[in-house]
Amino acid sequence: MTMRSTLPAEAAPSPVAPLLAVSPPPIAPPDTVDATTAFPAPLLDLGQVEDAKRVQRRLTELGFLFGTANGSWGPRSRKALRDFRSAQGLGNSDTWDETTRRALFSPAAARTRSTGTFVGGWGMNTDQWRQALDNSPPLRIETGRAEAFATTCQFNSTQRESTNEWRIRASCADEHDQWNANIRLTLAGNRLTWTSERGTATYLRCPVASN
Repeated sequence: MTMRSTLPAEAAPSPVAPLLAVSPPPIAPPDTVDATTAFPAPLLDLGQVEDAKRVQRRLTELGFLFGTANGSWGPRSRKALRDFRSAQGLGNSDTWDETTRRALFSPAAARTRSTGTFVGGWGMNTDQWRQALDNSPPLRIETGRAEAFATTCQFNSTQRESTNEWRIRASCADEHDQWNANIRLTLAGNRLTWTSERGTATYLRCPVASN
């Protein structure tokens, strides 16, 4: 007797469609982050030598401080900062805060106005001006020396204290004596104040004679 299977015949496998390559969804690049805003620079501590030096160097670059950045935040540095804040429109104090830091290190930071010079001819009054036009001014100051009233001072060192103030160490001599002098020159417009151990005198700048 012939046995027949009651199981259905195995169907032929259906063709499988090839898988299509699936591209991952595009990933949007992150928005640009302003590092200055996201991670603000810490406020420099003027009580720390290196931080103070950095601020002093910047004040020197802008013309508000003169001399070497030594990291010691003293009266000259405070005055320079006060002058900068005033020029920048931030007030007349020497306050050090984040607003001042940003302004100081900005490319658009205020710079000091052009400053004067003590070099030139000087007289006590207008009569001495007239004398200067005819002959030589009673006081003539050059970058390294000064001559007045039969006295000569050779400048050994010149330190600029502010935009219009200088401290000078000099060796002076006249017909009878020689001495060392600590001189402070202060310029205000056309007036020059000479201060030393021997007293204080104020001079007027002599006009330049025309040919």
